[in-house]
Amino acid sequence: MFRVIRAIVKLIVRIFFPTKVVGRENFIDKPSVIAGNHLSGWDVPIAYVSTPHRMMALAKKELIEIPVLGGLLRCLGAVPVDRKNVSPSTIKEVVRRLKGGEKLLLYPEGTRNRRQDEVSMSTLKNGAAFFALTTGVPVIPILLDKRPKVFRKNIFMVGRPIYFEGLKPTKEDIAKASNIIKGAMEQLRQDIDEYKGGGK
Repeated sequence: MFRVIRAIVKLIVRIFFPTKVVGRENFIDKPSVIAGNHLSGWDVPIAYVSTPHRMMALAKKELIEIPVLGGLLRCLGAVPVDRKNVSPSTIKEVVRRLKGGEKLLLYPEGTRNRRQDEVSMSTLKNGAAFFALTTGVPVIPILLDKRPKVFRKNIFMVGRPIYFEGLKPTKEDIAKASNIIKGAMEQLRQDIDEYKGGGK
């Protein structure tokens, strides 16, 4: 079922949201946290079809409760979450699945960035850093160039895995890791600009 749904989503994205993936080889076939900027509801489908691997993602519990849609999201690996009050059980499930070899797609801004320039990121929350340091998995930064719009070409840049050697899941180290993640995502913005400047 997963492959069927993925194929359908991939076709939809390819037709309506043509996206050039740069750095796809940086998606390692190991447990990892994939952290990206959040510009629209189409970010998740684009990310899902841009990686060769299956991922889980946190989804608002309200979406999971919708008939049919909720089933599809669960099939794709969604983990229901109450964004106003994240339960310990949700955190434990994500940690368990990461340690079990899965990958987590996460948007550290916490919600969609509605800034008009489509470039400046909101302040990052510490979720990506927390899960990475708690489980010992790397973070793979990703960045969409622009807010997805129908038939407008876009660039999806994938950065190299970030390993946090020597950092522990303490408050101070989690804050350090979050800053490292933000710096890597800002570097991807420069990489996209250089890519476009190269006429590719």
